[in-house]
Amino acid sequence: MPKTVGHSYGSRTAGVRVVLSMSLLALLSSCIARSGVAVSGSASSVTIHLARCSAHERIVDVRVAQVGRNEIPDDRDDIVLWRAQSKQGVPVNSVTVGNPPEGLDETIPLTHPLDKTTEYFALVRSTVDGIAFFRPSELSGNRVLYENHLVSPAEFQKEALSGGKCARSFSDGKTLARLLPLLAAIALVAGGAIFMARRGTRPPGRVGMNDHAG
Repeated sequence: MPKTVGHSYGSRTAGVRVVLSMSLLALLSSCIARSGVAVSGSASSVTIHLARCSAHERIVDVRVAQVGRNEIPDDRDDIVLWRAQSKQGVPVNSVTVGNPPEGLDETIPLTHPLDKTTEYFALVRSTVDGIAFFRPSELSGNRVLYENHLVSPAEFQKEALSGGKCARSFSDGKTLARLLPLLAAIALVAGGAIFMARRGTRPPGRVGMNDHAG
């Protein structure tokens, strides 16, 4: 019997943790910005596009790389093939690999054309970091690859800006302020559920002592 009670106690508290985690994940996923980065061109000439939230948004770092052995992008084991950086940032909507605009300095030059079938990622750091995965064979000269489909540059700007990158940012603090009561409510409900689960189910050690006492 003690094993059965202990299993029930663990199952209830574990279940509460799962519910809490799912609630927080759902909340955060509604606030995380969609990537405002797209790619166009070909293996020999790649252009990285950025949907900027305002005229003040500036690119400070842009790169093309391959994911490393741990399969996590933007990590220390990435194979960076090209990179350009700016201390002050550059207010541009696109950057051509190997030919960055004035103000962006190449820190890692591209030494050879990209392989047509290899998967790469373009990473842009500005007010909000953005990433886009692509294969050069999927690119087009007059359309941009955005979230695995080709769209016109105008459609990309519309989708990226209205889809959440700018609308759900925390730059002004208002969105975060509105979320605080919801976060507090989730924490309160989760805390109460854990308390009730512990109160309603006794741990195995206490069950054993009570049984001997009876």
